[in-house]
Amino acid sequence: MKKNLFTVFGTLFLLTIFYVPSVLALGFGARADYWIPSFSGNLRVDDNGVTGTDINLKDDLGISNDNIPGVEAYFGIGDHEISLAY
Repeated sequence: MKKNLFTVFGTLFLLTIFYVPSVLALGFGARADYWIPSFSGNLRVDDNGVTGTDINLKDDLGISNDNIPGVEAYFGIGDHEISLAY
């Protein structure tokens, strides 16, 4: 039973790849990434002789250096794509 099921799905997969016109192209897959930020910076705006206030972008704005994982799965037919991201 498993061999027949594998044969059916394998045949459908190959037919989809080789015989579907390019307008109905099929695409699916997954992507993963891991962002490791290292954020720091100071900002001060001076104008017309007036000295601005120093702003530490990381501490004053509450921006952290936490690592951020990401995963995305997608499925597409032709010009249409559905994507699920975390």
